[in-house]
Amino acid sequence: MTFREFWQDRFAGWEKIDERDYRTGKSKTRDTCKIVRATSFPVNQVLAPFLRVYFVRTQPGTEEAESWIRGMKGIIAPDDLSFLDAWWWQIENESWWYWVDYQAICKLPPPQRPVSAGP
Repeated sequence: MTFREFWQDRFAGWEKIDERDYRTGKSKTRDTCKIVRATSFPVNQVLAPFLRVYFVRTQPGTEEAESWIRGMKGIIAPDDLSFLDAWWWQIENESWWYWVDYQAICKLPPPQRPVSAGP
């Protein structure tokens, strides 16, 4: 599954939840899941992984580095990756944890690879 397919699956699922909750009266808006998720994207999915890799690599073994590792349940990029590759690795793996395993609200089942339309 590509990262783009992952996001397409998440947004499509949130849209279904929002529509269902709006129709049943559980929500007064059709954008609850999408808005909550989209507003946390830049910090949680780009900046935090960067800082996590940065502190773990520049201050190994310190309380600061250990705090960043604990903050992501021990998910940390392998040391043999370049910084940029480690950052991308971190973004992908934190995204999976945050948007599939953790999901405080708007829970969705694990993503499924889209079925191709054929030739």
